[in-house]
Amino acid sequence: MDALLIDEVISLAFIMCGIPFHVINNPFFINALKILNPNYIAPFHKTLSKQLLDNEVAKVNNKIDEILEFTNNLTISLNGWTVNKDK
Repeated sequence: MDALLIDEVISLAFIMCGIPFHVINNPFFINALKILNPNYIAPFHKTLSKQLLDNEVAKVNNKIDEILEFTNNLTISLNGWTVNKDK
């Protein structure tokens, strides 16, 4: 399997599951990746948290732009109400 595709899938898993980026450098995680694909070299956490994250953000932004391009009527709302649990 192509390393770029694996990088993309792993970065998406980290982002969507809320896995801290430093886990990518954990020896047990690296070992698991090596068992799944001995030729794959995992990215460093800095690459994961910067370049690969930026790539995913760009994809989301492009998808939003595509949707907005064909949208005639759009309403954006924000519920700014908060409840203070201590009171």
